[in-house]
Order: sequence, then C-alpha cells, then structure tokens
Amino acid sequence: MRAKITASQNSADFALYDAYMVHAVDSMKAGSAGLSCIQGNYFPELIVWLCNHYNDDSAEVDKVQQFFARNMEVMHDTYPASAKYILEKRGLGISQICRNSSEVRNTSDYDDLDTLLHQFNELAQEINLTMIAYES
Repeated sequence: MRAKITASQNSADFALYDAYMVHAVDSMKAGSAGLSCIQGNYFPELIVWLCNHYNDDSAEVDKVQQFFARNMEVMHDTYPASAKYILEKRGLGISQICRNSSEVRNTSDYDDLDTLLHQFNELAQEINLTMIAYES
C-alpha cells in the first residue's frame, strides 16, 4: 500500500483511497487521501471521525481501528443487506431490498448485527462521536 501511495502522491489528477479497514490508520499515516470502505455504509460518521483523528496518538484511535477489524466478518457477510439493516435500525427509512439479492438470512445474522450496532453505540459514546440524526 505504501508503494502505491508514494507513486500517486505527485499526481494532481489521482488520489488513493484505501478500502481495507484493518490497515486504515497505517494507510492514512502513509498519505492515502482517505477511506473508501463498505464500513462507511454502516457508520459514516465513524469513518469521518477516523479520517479526522487517525494521526492522534490516542487510545480512541486504536479503539476505532480495533472495532472495524474485530467486526470485519459480520460487516462483510451479508453486505449490503446488513448495512441497510443497520441504517434502518438507526432510523433511516430504508428497506433491505438489494440489487444483488443479498439478504440477512436468519436470526443469528440479525443477532450479530444487533450486537454490532450496540458495540458501535458504546464506542460512539466513549469517543464523544457526533451522530447523524436520521429522519424517517
């Protein structure tokens, strides 16, 4: 990733955005222009927070990075239906209907996503994250 970032830094017409959240902080520190990840479809304000604070030497940055790394599988498993479910639970008037026919398959999937949302809410409170207010 560092080599790609270095190769693109002298271009006025090109910028590299990382999509892999496991090394998001390292990519941002190396000079990537930002993040372009599916996790932004779940928690956009948390991605913005990370882009604004990645260079802070704080436990909060580590917590956010670990939240994304720890929940990678649940966010990818039934995506994008899972992201739509989370947004629906957060108050956005959206259905889980997807062009690619993905779906949250069973009670276990819903339980995992509810746990994810609960963990996000706890993390948001810990880092004083300003939340997006969705109106149905």
